[in-house]
Amino acid sequence: MNVPIGVAGLAFGVRTLTERRERGGQRPDVLGAVALIAAIGSLVVAIVKGQEWGWTSPAILTLLATTAVLLPAIWLRSEHQPAPVVDPAMLRVRSFGLAVGASLLFFAGFAAMLLAGVLFLTGVWHESVLHAGLMLFPGPAMATAFSVPSARLGARVGYRIPGMAGAALFVCGALWWIIQIGDTPAYLSEFLPGMVIGGAGVGLVIPTLTGAGASSLPPERFATGAAVLTMGRQIGSALGVAVLVAVLGTASTTAADFQAAWLITAAGALGAGIALAALGRPAHAQLAVASPPSPMAADASAIAERAA
Repeated sequence: MNVPIGVAGLAFGVRTLTERRERGGQRPDVLGAVALIAAIGSLVVAIVKGQEWGWTSPAILTLLATTAVLLPAIWLRSEHQPAPVVDPAMLRVRSFGLAVGASLLFFAGFAAMLLAGVLFLTGVWHESVLHAGLMLFPGPAMATAFSVPSARLGARVGYRIPGMAGAALFVCGALWWIIQIGDTPAYLSEFLPGMVIGGAGVGLVIPTLTGAGASSLPPERFATGAAVLTMGRQIGSALGVAVLVAVLGTASTTAADFQAAWLITAAGALGAGIALAALGRPAHAQLAVASPPSPMAADASAIAERAA
């Protein structure tokens, strides 16, 4: 389904959008991007294979050391690159940094929930893959229903309130499964309520993360900011799935085996909620939008002032 939608989007974008290159059209930091891929990839492999290979085995220690060395090196390199893979000045803007951190945490829990839901329905309740997909559908439906009101509410009263409410609902959905779900199929009374509650939480959180991140930056940085937010989401998803695989293993055939999976979901949402609680009102960030644009990498402190 993604292919025709993507092709249609590309065709529409080519005719509609006008490209504006930043920093004189300088090429992005390819070496920094490769290093970031290697750092996150090493961490994911270490998490997934830690129990199998042994957490103190040379391979796992090497992978963890690779991540520990590369991440600070990438940050230091980005400080001196004209077009870094991630601009440190953007992350120094408090509300934007919080939005990126919350995205990473929330989508770690979200990805764990989504994969665990499929594995639970097919492995414990022995549903077909098609039935499992249909049983998960109310979650995205609730997210869609709550996303527009959440965006409007965030623009009016600030992103903190809908963000915290959404994270709390997502935690409650995971806790419902921990308390209620069992080995005997009972979709309407056990699985569906958690999916509906959690889906509503997703609908509140995602527009909050996008709005908080976008309103923190001047207009000429919207595209780059959106890309960094998306990268945070994808890194969080990869780490969430890795932790889930490490925790579940291959012999998860009872509801009790999935208790840890729902705890991962709750922990990710709880961490995101704490980060979202520190967000300010949108009026603070609108000063950044109204201010004259200037290169962020040249003066991080000025940007932080405009955003705060």
